Amino acid sequence: MTNVTVLVQYLFTCLTVPVLRARDKGAAGEEKRGWVIPGGPVVPVLGTLGSLLLFRLVIFAESNRAELIFAAGSLVIGIAVAVLSSRGARP
Repeated sequence: MTNVTVLVQYLFTCLTVPVLRARDKGAAGEEKRGWVIPGGPVVPVLGTLGSLLLFRLVIFAESNRAELIFAAGSLVIGIAVAVLSSRGARP
């Protein structure tokens, strides 16, 4: 289960890089570069595709039905907690 957890964490990290870069840009007419990663958007895209491939291989090779149900339930609970906690943090 540890391998799956690391893959899911890396997958979501790769998916958030473009979102964070877009939020870090300046207002209209303002030149703000934000932070730069080598390779631009290619690195997060390759990381996402690689994570999905490895995730597929790990899930079908090592997991049984109970582990998959537990992982899916944990993911749903985690997303619900994140959404609820982010609502309270906004002004």
